[in-house]
Amino acid sequence: MRFFFSALLVIGMAQGLGAQPPQDIPHCPFKAPRDDCATVPKATFTPQPNFSDYARKKRLEGNVILSLTVLSDGTVDDVKVTRSLEKSLDEQAIKTVRTWKFEPSMYQGKPISYSTAVEVNFRLY
Repeated sequence: MRFFFSALLVIGMAQGLGAQPPQDIPHCPFKAPRDDCATVPKATFTPQPNFSDYARKKRLEGNVILSLTVLSDGTVDDVKVTRSLEKSLDEQAIKTVRTWKFEPSMYQGKPISYSTAVEVNFRLY
């Protein structure tokens, strides 16, 4: 049996997950970033999570949605489960997403912190 894990970065209000620059900073449309609004962070390093032994034995599949803040240095902070799949997979998703690296959000040429959401998919193939 093969195991396949995927993680999809979901950023932006188009997905309905509530990506937010800091208060009082307007969000740029996806295709028109400008200096007078915040750009969205871009993932640069996204290793895949491990499948827990419990979830593998139970053949669990699905998605975990996490809310997080991408800090101005491109690291991840304040990770919380928004939609749970199963406790052991939630923990694996959190553990892995904390290692992700981003090109930070920019506002007026300076990096800023940005709250967003990511979806981590767990699939058995």
